[in-house]
Amino acid sequence: MRLLVVCVTCWLVATACSTDQLLSADADLRSPVATSHTQPSASTSPAAAPPLPTSTPPPTATAPPKPTTTPEPTTTPEPTATPEPTTTPEPTATPEPVFEESRFELRGELPLTNADVNALITFIETETGRPFLYPPSIVAESSEVFLASIVAEAPAFERENVRDIRKYQSLGLTTLGEQAVRQAFRNLLTSPDGIQGYYDPSTDELYLPLAGRPDDEVRALLVHELTHALDGQYQSLTVLGEIFQTAEATGNFDPIAGFRAVAEGRATAVENRWRRATGIGLEPVSFERQAGIPAAILVDLAMPYLLGERYIEAKGGPAATWDLLANPPQSTEEIFVPAIDVSRLATIEVNSPTSDGPVIERATFGASDMYLWLTGTTFEPDPAYVARVLQAVDGWAGGKSVVWGDDQTSCTRIVLVADTEQDLIEIVAIAQDWADQGDDRLVEPSAERVTVTACAPYIP
Repeated sequence: MRLLVVCVTCWLVATACSTDQLLSADADLRSPVATSHTQPSASTSPAAAPPLPTSTPPPTATAPPKPTTTPEPTTTPEPTATPEPTTTPEPTATPEPVFEESRFELRGELPLTNADVNALITFIETETGRPFLYPPSIVAESSEVFLASIVAEAPAFERENVRDIRKYQSLGLTTLGEQAVRQAFRNLLTSPDGIQGYYDPSTDELYLPLAGRPDDEVRALLVHELTHALDGQYQSLTVLGEIFQTAEATGNFDPIAGFRAVAEGRATAVENRWRRATGIGLEPVSFERQAGIPAAILVDLAMPYLLGERYIEAKGGPAATWDLLANPPQSTEEIFVPAIDVSRLATIEVNSPTSDGPVIERATFGASDMYLWLTGTTFEPDPAYVARVLQAVDGWAGGKSVVWGDDQTSCTRIVLVADTEQDLIEIVAIAQDWADQGDDRLVEPSAERVTVTACAPYIP
């Protein structure tokens, strides 16, 4: 299966802005100083011309002198040499502008000069601490050609991101029908708020459409995608497809979430450092344009960018996290709590819970799943409530889920274990608060775990 490393538009960042503020860790973010280079003036001021020589006046006639004492004879001065006339210098010609060779390969046309793109490449190399091993390949396409490629890849994107609709229905995260959500997701992919550009690891090329896009946003997109391309020169990102296939086979999607957090976190960190250095911000986007897509899906899509950037900066920044491309986090708990000692994040193996009907899916229920379950009904959850959720997520030590149902009902059962007894108490308390907000929800705590069951009408 071929997966693309995509760059979604700023609505994903806006989706979890409040969450990002709550999760933000103090980080020593470097803001590179932009250095301006001034070209020397092509013209020079000519030297001052020497004074013109003065002419000797003609002799005048004199009357015969009266007899007087003869004066001492005077010495006639030697005549001065007349200076040679100076030649006025020819005006200096203005030099032709020097064409800067590109450090990249390009198919199509960019609204930027070679020097513009070269400067972006240099910035990326400075921030990541490594040079490009060979020129990255950029494919600038018309909107029509780019859209056609997105439509061709839409089934893969949908398969990857819209697999949990019946789970979302049963947990009260959406009242929308399964087909309606899938269609809304397809519409989003092909809209101006959809995929802005992508890096294809299989071809080692990055693709972007250009129609109607401000030059500064083209630069920002190039910084993001070129960072993916640089990463791909040192660690092939085709592994993303392999990780996804393993996730589908095992039901454990935490490793793919960990890899995405590293890849997108690195690219987002470099992009946002560039934005801060240049003063170019993100334009706010209204959530109304994402109508028909559950908030939980959009927040899930945003996590690799927001939490990934925070995770990368907490680990020392893009230059210090190259090793994470080869050894990404295997648990989303590490993404949520990046400052914690990894040795304390040992996951406890949990048996999959029993089902009460035909099984639709069995999966690991990770820390990110727990966060989405408890906050995914809205884009703007109450900050005090989110703080409680994060406290509970911090205590997560393992989890599994099972989804079952028929043409009338969808149900989900979750089993969770905690790091400590107190952590389990906190998880049980917030799960019970959630259960009290809906019908057909049951929370069953025990000494070592808590089991949560929820059912809701299936909406095709």
